[in-house]
Amino acid sequence: MTDQITKRERIELAINFKESDRVPIFDVLHNVAVIEYYSGEKLKGQGFSIKTIGCAAQNFLDMLRGAEYFWPYKPHTKKFEDGFVWKWDKETAWMIKRPFCNTKELKEYVKINIEQLNNYKNEEQWTYMGKSSLSDMSTGIQYSNYKKEFLKKQKYFGDTVIFHNESAVGLDSAYNRAGIDLFTYLYFESPDLISEWIEAFNRHEINRVNDIGEKYNLYELSPVALVYCDLAFKTGLMFSQEFLKKEFIPRAKKLIETWHKYNIKCIFHSDGDYRPIIEDLMYAGYDGIHSMEPLAGWDMGEIKKRYPELVLVGNIDISQLLTNGTVEEVIEVTKKAIDDAAEGGGYILATCSEIHNACKLENIKAMVETVWGYGQYK
Repeated sequence: MTDQITKRERIELAINFKESDRVPIFDVLHNVAVIEYYSGEKLKGQGFSIKTIGCAAQNFLDMLRGAEYFWPYKPHTKKFEDGFVWKWDKETAWMIKRPFCNTKELKEYVKINIEQLNNYKNEEQWTYMGKSSLSDMSTGIQYSNYKKEFLKKQKYFGDTVIFHNESAVGLDSAYNRAGIDLFTYLYFESPDLISEWIEAFNRHEINRVNDIGEKYNLYELSPVALVYCDLAFKTGLMFSQEFLKKEFIPRAKKLIETWHKYNIKCIFHSDGDYRPIIEDLMYAGYDGIHSMEPLAGWDMGEIKKRYPELVLVGNIDISQLLTNGTVEEVIEVTKKAIDDAAEGGGYILATCSEIHNACKLENIKAMVETVWGYGQYK
């Protein structure tokens, strides 16, 4: 397709509720066949280079998340200095061992970690993976110049917009570090300590955003940040609304206000059904929401009508439609999403999570080509 405007311009118009030439496309690119098709290169050895992934992205995505993931990973494990052990295999990574086994040991770890988090250093980022930049998840290497590393990635992706490094509010980091069971038990035993821990994560991320925001022109790099927290299942919230209003929403508000100082729009991400807290997310200052899984009950048309001031990103199902559906079904669903949400801008079409390896190439092509044609604004 021949673009009439740049991808950056298309994204800018969408997030400011203006119609452009067509609806933009955003996603996370973790599918071998899709990368091969849109880059024109075959997978060799253990993985694609960032150059190849960038080439694929340039050919069909207007915006990308996870540009730093060099996928597929060669299977390996790594033990970090703090005792956490992670395993990587293909497109994913997960924690296989923690340096504590009960709430007593977790409590001691939390106290130490709070001290570490309170000692912010140059551009250091803490996430659920610990003290490391998301620029290299496979090695845990911490980069010291945010702008330099961002531009190093961007050169491979042309004018495809890249989100700023995923920005963690703090709750997600804490419960993933602890493990949800021990996190819950310790919150019952020592709620003030867990609250202090989440606050330490949040304060550290605010310090980081202020640090890079004062050094560099963040808006020049990208107009959007993903301020995330996975807090829902398909059937509802992982935590009570009361808990989230106490431990998550106020901290999300502080972090979003920090990003907004540098003219960056903030998109919320969580899988599952978080509809009960949409108004809380709006109170926190979120500019938009991402995922909106159809199988978790999300109706794009309803959300567009009820919350016209929210940028909507996602809603194309990856659990059944793109993996097991027909091309005709994909075209129909893609057209419906455009009909429901595109008018007046404010919609960026995407899958409800990522283009993973089980998605059929023909279905991704059908989704993309439908947007290129049917998604053009009249």
